[in-house]
Amino acid sequence: MKTVWFTADTHFGHKRIPLYARRTFCLDEEETARLEGSSMLIRPNWAPSWSSVARMDDHLFEQINLHVAADDILWHLGDFCWSKRSEAAAAARRYRERINCRNVFLVMGNHDSDEVAAAFDKHYVGHEIKVGKVNIVLSHYAHCFWNRSHYGSWMLYGHAHGTAEDWLEAHMPGRLSMDVGVDNVARLTGSYRPISSEEIGSMFSSRKGCQIDGHKPKPPALRLQDSGYNSEACQTHKKQADG
Repeated sequence: MKTVWFTADTHFGHKRIPLYARRTFCLDEEETARLEGSSMLIRPNWAPSWSSVARMDDHLFEQINLHVAADDILWHLGDFCWSKRSEAAAAARRYRERINCRNVFLVMGNHDSDEVAAAFDKHYVGHEIKVGKVNIVLSHYAHCFWNRSHYGSWMLYGHAHGTAEDWLEAHMPGRLSMDVGVDNVARLTGSYRPISSEEIGSMFSSRKGCQIDGHKPKPPALRLQDSGYNSEACQTHKKQADG
């Protein structure tokens, strides 16, 4: 069975994202010292060099292609890339072509225009898939409630760059939801890379789910091995079938 992978918030070509998301791995020594030092060292218009942004992009593409096979399935949950609006379509196609995987689908984030989305065979505002026996709700944004959450479905998202996870853990203990963006995956695994459904299942194996909407919880269906992969059986909020 093909491995299903998830990622988000790559922000390819975004000059200020190393500052916002504290991606020091791509910075030179001076930039790292500035970012890790006093906030007074960072002027309002300061940004890393384009060379550092290129190193960030190269590393993120390297990690995607290292982990995700050409025949696997990769879901990108939004904020794919950044460019001038007039260059968005060409930039998105150029970035998409650097991913070896043939089956890459986009769930649009707040920085993804229709021009960016057109670089993908299929793109959505929100979507649901089934991997094995697990229903998975996909969105750029974290939800408190999602379809079949009381039956053990998962909720995967991005947007917050890992900054909301501690709050969500405190207020929704046992939740079957996760930020799959590269910054949070780096926090969990030490690498800025996609994360597979198998890895998520392992992380969720000790969780019972969190019900705050009055539904009586059911035993979570955490098995991924049975019934294969189905992207169409339980989809919702479909933006557009063809890019």
